[in-house]
Amino acid sequence: MQIENDLPAPPRSKLEFLYRDLLIECHKVSQRQEALAKQVDDASIRMENLTSHFRQATHHATQQASARIQTAAEGVSISLNEANQRLLAAQKHQSNLSHHNLMVVAAIAAGASLLGGLLGALITVLVLI
Repeated sequence: MQIENDLPAPPRSKLEFLYRDLLIECHKVSQRQEALAKQVDDASIRMENLTSHFRQATHHATQQASARIQTAAEGVSISLNEANQRLLAAQKHQSNLSHHNLMVVAAIAAGASLLGGLLGALITVLVLI
């Protein structure tokens, strides 16, 4: 026996009509459920992609901030090294000036003591004469 058409036979009773409507509605609900499941899957994929994009953006921003901080730290390090070099040069110059002042004071003291000795000898000679 071969069925000529795939269409179901017209409903024969009210119960069969209701059963057929129920099957049609179940099929529609099933299709809607499948469509919703597909939309949920698509949304899930989009959220995974969004998470990936956020991760990449965060990583990129972190790298940029790290590079800026490193550049700033290098600048500060260079400034500190330059300041240290200037301080060392100033210390060396001050040390040289201090040594020079010491020599001048020693020369003045030696000269003053020599003059004092000569003056003392002169006064002694004058008193004795």
